[in-house]
Amino acid sequence: MKALFGRRHTLQDTYGLAAKLDQARRGAHKVSALLRSHGLDVAVQPVLVLAGPGAPVVPGGAIKHEGVLVAAFRDSDDWRPVMAAEGQALPLATAAQAADRLLAFCDQRDQHQRTRHQRNEQQRSARKQSTRKQSTRKQSTRKQSTTEPARRSR
Repeated sequence: MKALFGRRHTLQDTYGLAAKLDQARRGAHKVSALLRSHGLDVAVQPVLVLAGPGAPVVPGGAIKHEGVLVAAFRDSDDWRPVMAAEGQALPLATAAQAADRLLAFCDQRDQHQRTRHQRNEQQRSARKQSTRKQSTRKQSTRKQSTTEPARRSR
């Protein structure tokens, strides 16, 4: 997860930090479950990257905070090695397999979203056409009733 900042402050003063940390943990859990469902049982480290000119300064480039690796984007040269140093580095073949699975999932999700969007657009268009037809029928009925001569009752 990435958080943007407009003015600098301390990590503890970061607005919504608890929610950001929780989102990072949930995301890592979801990625781990997805990879496990494809036969890859790998540890997924939650990471919160703080970005923007006002992002807090993170000592050493990255720190572990409530189980989440918190890093400043501007210090990426410092925190990327921290991830590998914590025993999180995967063998190259496993990393490639995990990346392939994640990319395949993203492609599948994107295709699903495009299909759903197209289906929604078709339904919306069909409703508009139906509404137009009903409106045209009502106008046509009104015109007929105003142009018919009034019948006299006996």
